Amino acid sequence: MKERIEFVKDLISNSPYFYEAPTEYDENIIKKRWKEDSAKLLSEYVYELEKISSQNKEDFENALKLVTENNNCGAGRLIHPVRLAVSGVGIGPGVYDLLVILGKDEVMKRINQALVEIPKAVKIIL
Repeated sequence: MKERIEFVKDLISNSPYFYEAPTEYDENIIKKRWKEDSAKLLSEYVYELEKISSQNKEDFENALKLVTENNNCGAGRLIHPVRLAVSGVGIGPGVYDLLVILGKDEVMKRINQALVEIPKAVKIIL
């Protein structure tokens, strides 16, 4: 497997989402991964995140599984919109690792912002 980061400077240039919330969302990922129910699933995920007290990978994963089970869909149906919402892109570290690093409050803030911005972008793209 090819390493994603070769030099420390690459960490900064390839991963700005660790340092600041996205202001833009990758249009190609929106076209590919944003579905009719993405906003609904993200809203439900935020609701489940509000309930967790510890912020470990298992908590983020269990909340996601609960939402997808309640909506009879696979985890990928929510994982990709979550990654897009919190990072603005479709690639990066494992999504649960990313969520733990950002922390619950920042994740919820970014998802809520994406719920406002991405539907606007969807209308423009389509």
